[in-house]
Amino acid sequence: MDEDALPPASVRRDHFLIALNLPVGKQFTTGDVYPHVYGHRLSDGAKPWPHLRDARSRKWFGLFTADETPIDALVWLIPFDQLAYKAAAGAERYLGEILFELKVAAAHLGASPESSIPAALEKMNQVIRELDILNHRVRIIVAAPDGQSYRVAQWVHALKGAGLQWGDGDLFWYYDRSRELFCAEPYSSPGYFHPGDIGTQVAFSDVALHFVVRRARQPAVVLRCMNDIALQIADELGAAVLTTDGFPFNLKDAERELDAVLPKIASVQRTRGA
Repeated sequence: MDEDALPPASVRRDHFLIALNLPVGKQFTTGDVYPHVYGHRLSDGAKPWPHLRDARSRKWFGLFTADETPIDALVWLIPFDQLAYKAAAGAERYLGEILFELKVAAAHLGASPESSIPAALEKMNQVIRELDILNHRVRIIVAAPDGQSYRVAQWVHALKGAGLQWGDGDLFWYYDRSRELFCAEPYSSPGYFHPGDIGTQVAFSDVALHFVVRRARQPAVVLRCMNDIALQIADELGAAVLTTDGFPFNLKDAERELDAVLPKIASVQRTRGA
C-alpha cells in the first residue's frame, strides 16, 4: 500500500485497515462513494468506518455525509479494541465476513486489506496488550459488610463529606485546583449517583475510587490521597477498604504495584510514540 495515501501511523496502529483503490486520474466526491462505503454493520462496535482524505486540505476525516467534498484517498478502519470484545474465533469469523461484504460493496473500486486475517488478529492482540498497560487503572474499593448495602443518599453524604463533588456521568470526582484526580462510582453493580435516586431505596454494596495512572501527573501522590479518602469514607459508613480481589487494601502493597507498572507504561509510550 502507498504510505502517502494512508491515514497517519498513529491511527493505523490501533485499527485494521482496508484501503479502497481509487482509480488514478478520476475525481471522486464523498457523494460518489457514500452509498458503497457507509453503513456496514453499524450496530457492531467493530464496524468498519469509512475515512477519507480531503483532496484540497489533504487531511483525513471520518465519512459521515454525502456531498461534493473531493477525495483522493479512502479506507475503512476497524478498531482493534472493539474487535477484541469478541472471542478469538468470533473475531476471526467477523473479519472473514466483513471482508467479503466490503469487497462486494466496493467491487467497482477494489478493497485491499492491509494483511491476512491471522496477521490482523496477531496485531490486535499486541494492541490490546499495549492498551491494557497504557490504561492501567488503580482502584480502591469501599465495601459494605457482607450482604449489606448503602442507599444512594448514604453514599452521597459520605462522598461529599470526604471532599468529592458530583459531576460528569452522575459520578463523584475529587479535584485539586480544578484538575480531576480520581473518580468514585458503584463497583459490583454498575450504576450512578443520580440525584433522582436520593431519597429512594436504590442502594449499592460497594464503590470504587479509581484513576488511570498515565493521566496522573504524580500517580504516587494521587494513590496516597485516594487511600486517605477511602479510609475517611469507610469510617463514615462503617465499611471496609478492599482491593478488587476482596482483600484488605494495603497502601504499601499498592505503592509497590504502582512502582512496577510505571516503567511498563513508559516503555509502551516510547514504543508507540505516545
